[in-house]
Amino acid sequence: MRYSKSSLKLTSILMVLLVLITTSITMVSAQDDPPRLALIQFLKGHPVHRLMQLGFQEGCVDAGVECDMLLTDSTNAIDMIPLAEQALAQGYDGVV
Repeated sequence: MRYSKSSLKLTSILMVLLVLITTSITMVSAQDDPPRLALIQFLKGHPVHRLMQLGFQEGCVDAGVECDMLLTDSTNAIDMIPLAEQALAQGYDGVV
């Protein structure tokens, strides 16, 4: 399935807005490190999820935010718990 560049751009903008709205990012002015965000998602190979992942990556680049994706192939939401624990241990500024 192919997606147009405009739909990917729109998705990236929406993902960044979602991240910025649902997370509070605080930066200390003396700190040079960009904020760190994580996307936790199951069914990582699903076409809709792939589109979200691409938009998330592009949005992070556009916003100058360091982003990681914590993904699983599982269809069980319970399998996302270890990913959430990993995100907490890593000290991300925001998690989607």
